[in-house]
Amino acid sequence: MSALKTRRELSVGTGRTCADLGDASRRVTTSLAVGSFALYMIALAVLLAGGLLVAQVLSRSASFIGQGRGALRAIGHDAS
Repeated sequence: MSALKTRRELSVGTGRTCADLGDASRRVTTSLAVGSFALYMIALAVLLAGGLLVAQVLSRSASFIGQGRGALRAIGHDAS
C-alpha cells in the first residue's frame, strides 16, 4: 500500500471513501464545457434563422415597393 493511501485510511477510516476533488472538478468542467458548446450551437442556429427571416422580409418589402411603379406612372406621377 502506498504511504498516501495508508495515511488516508488512518485519518478517514478503513472502508470509507474520500472525495477526490480534482476528479470531481474535471467532471464538472467537462460537463460545463459540453453545456456551453450546446448553448453556443443553439445561439448560432437562432442567429442564422433570424438572419434568413430578416433577408426574406427585406426582399418582400423591396418587391412590394416595385409593384406600385406602374400604377403611379399610369396616374401621371413620374417615379424616376
